[in-house]
Amino acid sequence: MDSMNPTGSLVIEANASVAIGLLPSMLPEFRRTYPGISVRVRITEDIDMIIDHIRQIRTEFAMIMGPLEDYEGCRLVAQRKEVFRFIATRDDPLAGKKNVPLSDVLDESFVPSFASDDKDMKVSYVEGPRLANLGYKIAPMVEFGSCAGVANYLKGGSGRGYLPLYLIEDELRRGELCIIDTEDIGVHEHIQLICSSTRWISPQS
Repeated sequence: MDSMNPTGSLVIEANASVAIGLLPSMLPEFRRTYPGISVRVRITEDIDMIIDHIRQIRTEFAMIMGPLEDYEGCRLVAQRKEVFRFIATRDDPLAGKKNVPLSDVLDESFVPSFASDDKDMKVSYVEGPRLANLGYKIAPMVEFGSCAGVANYLKGGSGRGYLPLYLIEDELRRGELCIIDTEDIGVHEHIQLICSSTRWISPQS
């Protein structure tokens, strides 16, 4: 293989928020740089499955959003911390208000994202543990299995959500969505690029 013009295929597994909200803006540059490499993006919300595929080298890379962890048998290639904020549409009654009580944000308009345990079909909300620690409960009328789903719902013109800002940068800039001025509940998640620990990654790659 010509090291200057590599050919082949690359499989990337990602959860939906990354696959929908981030990879489409990154891959065109990769394709211009490596036109001989085809790319397949698999989307799943089961991070344990993604990590197993990395360990088994069934997938070359994983790009996931979640708590920063040291996954056994995996190498962390790169990571960045993501900022989450409570978000509303521009026509929401809370838009533009100052010091909004969190209880006002978490009414039936609030649309959470959740992770599900496929084995036991248990649902846990991304925001759930922090809200529970603060004494809040949510009883949503609408919910999605990814932050990307919540973002797209809000882009349709209704609802509130708790989202990483990279998913809605354009809408915030255009004023279609806004950050609610309320307390930060302190969810810290990272986008992580991971490969198998048996693979060698060039510092220049």
